[in-house]
Amino acid sequence: MLIIGIVRFGIERNWDVTTFGKVSFSLSISNFILTFIAAVSIVIFPIIKRSDADRLPTVYDTLGSLLSGVMLIFLVAYYPIQKILLLWLPHYYEAIQHFAILFPISMFEARTSLLINTSLKALREEKAMLFINGFSVLLSLVTTVIVTVLFKNLTAAVMSIVGLQIVKCLIPDFYLQKKMNMKISFEVLWDALGAIIFILGNWFIGGVQGWGMYIVFVVCIGIIRRKEFINHLKLVKEFIA
Repeated sequence: MLIIGIVRFGIERNWDVTTFGKVSFSLSISNFILTFIAAVSIVIFPIIKRSDADRLPTVYDTLGSLLSGVMLIFLVAYYPIQKILLLWLPHYYEAIQHFAILFPISMFEARTSLLINTSLKALREEKAMLFINGFSVLLSLVTTVIVTVLFKNLTAAVMSIVGLQIVKCLIPDFYLQKKMNMKISFEVLWDALGAIIFILGNWFIGGVQGWGMYIVFVVCIGIIRRKEFINHLKLVKEFIA
């Protein structure tokens, strides 16, 4: 919350109240999704906590891969959600437009809350969590000064929120893989690529064309990684059993 709050404070200090309100509205919608994700993490924790140390890397890799697939599909819902919000709140058009940039933060927050933080807690790596979160807050402060004070670029300020979430997800992910002696997986980079395609499609292109571009990307990922996802689903059934 503080990472995003610092960026909001930078926007409030360097733009008018109307602009700040538009960005805050989009962030408020995103917070509904993030709160739901945080609640679901309570369910995931027992699965990871009760896993044996030698089995934990498999659990982490399996859940991480499936989570990425689910969240990539979840982002497809953006366009219908946007249309519903515009019908409900037609005067908030500009505010809702920023949702095209902010919606992907749900993907990285899901991985952080459901998988990374849960795994760090299971391994009693609270110090690592403190360091990573502290570093992310400091990075948010530096980034906010650059994009809001030096460059005064509102779009870059909003996009920096997504970038900060990627960094906050990427660092602990690699740390955990190293800690558990896993073969390095670049799952977060797949998520980052998905976020980039999503923003390109829905912010820079927009409309049905941009939405269709992202759907094509998701379908291609599904075809390329079909066997991998099927194998992971079978493993999840074993974990639950």
